[in-house]
Amino acid sequence: MRKALLTTRNDLSLPFFADWEIYFYDSAEFPAPLEVDLLYCRDPFNQPDFTPDKREIDQLISSIHPSYSIDHISNFSDMRDFEDKWRQYQRYRDFMPVTWLAPDVEFQEGAMIAKPRISQRAKNICLTEADYEAHHPDENWIIQEKMEIREELRAYVVRGEILPDATIKSSKTSDGDKVKVIGTRPLQAPERDFVAQLMAKMPEIDLVGLDLAILPDGGMRLIEANRSPQFKRYIEFTGINLIERLENGKNT
Repeated sequence: MRKALLTTRNDLSLPFFADWEIYFYDSAEFPAPLEVDLLYCRDPFNQPDFTPDKREIDQLISSIHPSYSIDHISNFSDMRDFEDKWRQYQRYRDFMPVTWLAPDVEFQEGAMIAKPRISQRAKNICLTEADYEAHHPDENWIIQEKMEIREELRAYVVRGEILPDATIKSSKTSDGDKVKVIGTRPLQAPERDFVAQLMAKMPEIDLVGLDLAILPDGGMRLIEANRSPQFKRYIEFTGINLIERLENGKNT
């Protein structure tokens, strides 16, 4: 099987695509046209050092002719639309905290958080009014009700299979914090049911990392869905190779 990966140079998951042909969105030398069995376009637009524009990306993707495209991605807009947290709220509003576009509501410190509609690894999340004002939020930002989170998990789903173990993530406590994976644990039955309900609304997605907030009363909320999640720590903790399952999943 000939497999091609389109991604950015600082993709932390690259080492796990050992037998894939790896190409970068900003490559000056791309062997177009390219005929492959499997194509995976990982998200480029949340990388601060990424410069090619939408037209260049669309031309690159259109020069590849796969038998199967992971997540059925065929252009830049498909990728960007799914990662847009405001658009996610339109799809999953029954599962997410109440969310507004930043211009539509007044930020209330202690009761709300703010973050870019498209962001990377929990960067620029505003918890205080001072942080919020410093970032000059506009229509490209969202505001959400602040949740009291007992535990934060990331559940992975590959080709329709809910993986049994979730990573445990550290919580965001300030704008300078980095969210880290601190362990894993099995998903409990209600959590698996919650994930299954989410996946029923995104049947086209082949690999996703779902960030879940477990509330003090045992309730759950979706924090966000990551179409191109990093999984280095997951593989290190569990030994489960997500890429093998992506190649050989039941929905192929």
